Amino acid sequence: MLKIKGLYKEQKNNVIKDIDIDINKGSSISIECSNEISDLLINLILGRDMPAKGEICLENIKNLDYIKTNISDIGVVLREESFYDRMTIEE
Repeated sequence: MLKIKGLYKEQKNNVIKDIDIDINKGSSISIECSNEISDLLINLILGRDMPAKGEICLENIKNLDYIKTNISDIGVVLREESFYDRMTIEE
């Protein structure tokens, strides 16, 4: 299970404030908001950015610790190419 609790991050004009989400293993979700906010949230979940407050847990492993062990368990399907301009081929 992916658990997000009290997530807060401010970046330029975008703010993620007090987000709480529980996503069961095998579930799919849709993030419907501005591209900037959804990019920020996905970057936080994937560990590319750290929250100012709150925590992200994957299978009860908190924040960056889950990236080392379980990041391959998270699949992301992007609707647009907005991530690709910031990624290398290796990523």
